[in-house]
Order: sequence, then C-alpha cells, then structure tokens
Amino acid sequence: KRRKKKRLLTSGCLLRVYGVGFSLGFFICIQIICGVW
Repeated sequence: KRRKKKRLLTSGCLLRVYGVGFSLGFFICIQIICGVW
C-alpha cells in the first residue's frame, strides 16, 4: 500500500511539472506569434 501511494505522488508531481512546462511553452509561442504579427 505504501509503495502504491508513493507512485501516485510521484506521477502527480510529474503531471504538475508537465502541465507547468506545457503552459509556459504555450505562453512563449503566443508571445512569439504576437511579436511576428
């Protein structure tokens, strides 16, 4: 049970990091597009 909980926590952290990275990349892309236009 303990191992399963730890795995869930690590996957949650990875998802959070991935989500932040995705939103950051999306924001940068919008900034570049706005700069080009």
